[in-house]
Amino acid sequence: MIKSDQVIHMDAQNFINAFENFGQFLYHSLNDTQSMYAASFILIAVLLYALMLALVTKLPMFTVDGKANGYGKALSLVFSLLCTLAMFKLTEGQSAKDVVTQALKMYGVFAGAVLAILFFAIIFFGFGKKEEGRWQLTVTMAGFAMALSGYFISVPMVQATGWLIGIIGLILYISSAGIIAEAKIKKSENEKP
Repeated sequence: MIKSDQVIHMDAQNFINAFENFGQFLYHSLNDTQSMYAASFILIAVLLYALMLALVTKLPMFTVDGKANGYGKALSLVFSLLCTLAMFKLTEGQSAKDVVTQALKMYGVFAGAVLAILFFAIIFFGFGKKEEGRWQLTVTMAGFAMALSGYFISVPMVQATGWLIGIIGLILYISSAGIIAEAKIKKSENEKP
């Protein structure tokens, strides 16, 4: 006859073995080139789908009540998959860092500025409501994108400029958050009878 403490011990041992097996599976999957290639493909396709969907919602023929209709979603899916397939076909046999470095080195120092402007435009005009303090956060993201491109093209001046812009944008965002909060408090105090 099996005692209850033996059952609990067996269940705990099974749980530990299952957890260990899952850990080994995860470790081997993350070190496998094929699975990382598939995970990268899926991740990039999903990110491009979100970007395309945000752009499609700006076109009135693909929206209903401000949201993308079925045609808009299908168009976004097709474009994101085509772009992902093209990216993976053109970069076959190269690492991600090599691809980014090669793409940014073509433009040299201007790559950082172009990337910062691109990030600023996508974030500022493409996403979210028109909220107060949003442009400061957008400047922060653009600065950090410029710093990252400076790292990839090995130009310390572009990297330092990006960090400077990012930190200034972050300071402006934090200070504007306090000013906005104070304005909202004063407005609520004035509205009280």
